[in-house]
Amino acid sequence: MFWKSAFNYKQPKTAASINFRIGFIAELLSKQTVTNTPYSSFTHPFNDTLTKEEAKLLFRQVKQHMGLAGANIQLEFFWEKPLETKENTGFIDTSELYRKERLKVGEYLENKDGFTIKLGMTTLKNSDALVFTMAHELAHYHLLGKHRIFFNDEKLTDIYAIRAGFGGYWLKAQNWEDTTNQERYSYLDKNEGLFTLGRLKQLHLQDVDLEALPNKCSTALKEAIDQTHGYNHMEIPYTEKFLIANFAIKVTHSTYVDAPLNDTDIYSSISTYNTWVKKGRGRLFKKKRTDIDQTVRLFLESHKKWVIKETDFLYRAEAHLRRLLASQQVKAVSTLTSSWKKLLKKHDANMDAHMVRYEKNSFVAVEEIVQNYADYKTQKTKDIYAWATTEIGDLDVQEPQ
Repeated sequence: MFWKSAFNYKQPKTAASINFRIGFIAELLSKQTVTNTPYSSFTHPFNDTLTKEEAKLLFRQVKQHMGLAGANIQLEFFWEKPLETKENTGFIDTSELYRKERLKVGEYLENKDGFTIKLGMTTLKNSDALVFTMAHELAHYHLLGKHRIFFNDEKLTDIYAIRAGFGGYWLKAQNWEDTTNQERYSYLDKNEGLFTLGRLKQLHLQDVDLEALPNKCSTALKEAIDQTHGYNHMEIPYTEKFLIANFAIKVTHSTYVDAPLNDTDIYSSISTYNTWVKKGRGRLFKKKRTDIDQTVRLFLESHKKWVIKETDFLYRAEAHLRRLLASQQVKAVSTLTSSWKKLLKKHDANMDAHMVRYEKNSFVAVEEIVQNYADYKTQKTKDIYAWATTEIGDLDVQEPQ
């Protein structure tokens, strides 16, 4: 027999980074009109289960509430399973920087034709989850579509939606009676979401009507509010610190640094080729073993492509931060990225030399290639953490994203 596990609020370990995100959103929304009645909670007249036609009408209302009534954003639907409860890392996909975000219940797309939001059909059976998913995807439009951030931060997006008046829907979409339940409709876990609501209430930035909530929801939120009262007030300015912190996280953990360069099959192929080179038969071997020849070429080309993409990522990140940070901070960022670009340029030149040697049927110094790659990653990580620690103090920039 399986017993349901009751929920008990605990201040999340990620409280510091969630607090920074709240500060960023609070400052961002103070500069724009998000709703007709600032900080108001959103309400709608529909039942718990909706048709697609009703969902489209609801979408227009959510858009209007978020100040996007005139925005050209298309709504589509797809069949998908609800989001599972595993940790959602939300790492940046630098191959489509600022362009695409996908959940198992929703999808945000930006292309040359405009913006599209897709919702999973399963959300039509749960209006609370549907409303919050709509708000989450539209928050991406505010953050990514308007280029207020250069990275995709899912927890920040959830906080934006909560701050814009959809906290009650986040609460009601959760299963408070059974913590073993596998359905999940947000990137914030229950403790993080409750901490967010508690902090927003403490800062007089958002309030949720406890009387209008089901018993389990209001009980959980009351616990969070009580515990949040002891949390320190935020410092100012938070926008710069938040951007610096996320720059540190995203650059350090960028997709290209984690490229699959330790494939045992690749090493085995290169080792076999090098053995034949020792016998003076490298050219003959490449003619006979075209499969290995192709594998080695792909390995060398992957490093060349990685350098191009990593360099492009640094330029984009730097250009975006230049628009948002103070000149002193921009100078510090440029100093870091300039040194990394030099390392990348050196690695690129080395790769050209390795490719020329391979064309001449010489050895492929795979250890040297991988070491150059590792040196870049090590230096980059060392630089960014030393700098970020000085700039942002107690914020844990190593939090998995």
